[in-house]
Amino acid sequence: MRQFLRSFNEVRRLIRVRPSSEEVIKVCPVCLRRTLEIQLNRFLPILTPSSYHCSHCNYVGPIFAEIEINEWKELDLEVELNSS
Repeated sequence: MRQFLRSFNEVRRLIRVRPSSEEVIKVCPVCLRRTLEIQLNRFLPILTPSSYHCSHCNYVGPIFAEIEINEWKELDLEVELNSS
């Protein structure tokens, strides 16, 4: 239980509340690419969250990452440099 609380506190520290005026984009939490597509749930769509599918890494889940456009451009450039 202590380990769970420690990791929960670490995640909570990473969550920041941003003003709505900043431009953010939704990216895949696994590969950090903008290839997410919304998959609407057929079973009780009002009660269950939508799922997201990444066509690059085949991630499927209800969680996505929001990142500022400037930060994403830096990360994308860094990923390209590391892959080549």
